[in-house]
Amino acid sequence: MDNEIKNYWNSHLKKRLTKMGIDPVTHKPKSDSLNPSQLKVATTLSHIAQWESAQLEAEARAARIVRESTLLRSFSSSSA
Repeated sequence: MDNEIKNYWNSHLKKRLTKMGIDPVTHKPKSDSLNPSQLKVATTLSHIAQWESAQLEAEARAARIVRESTLLRSFSSSSA
């Protein structure tokens, strides 16, 4: 039963993405279905999404570094 539901939703989502001009495998806009103006906007949005992703990764790394340094300081002060 679970497999049938999963297959139904996967098929539904593939059809919807295809209708929207998005490749269901790569989740990127299909360039053949977009006019040049739409393609430029899609490319710009893709670059913005990549930038935001890189920014979030950098912020997560910075937070992890701060957390680790705080733990190190508390450990070294308690062992002294």
